[in-house]
Amino acid sequence: MFEDRPKFRVFGTYAGQAFPDTLLEGLTTRLQGAAPEDWARVEVYVNTRRMQRRLAELFLQGPAR
Repeated sequence: MFEDRPKFRVFGTYAGQAFPDTLLEGLTTRLQGAAPEDWARVEVYVNTRRMQRRLAELFLQGPAR
């Protein structure tokens, strides 16, 4: 997904966007054609349990990753 570097990657969205939907769309675009273990290496931190549940719902709706 990224070149092997010891740096962290942080991404953001524009104001007014639905964050969980935009996040999943961005991950899907970046990991298109990637192996399942690449998906497994992704760590997402969110600030509320509600956001965590919403992201889980979106992941469960889509294809297996």
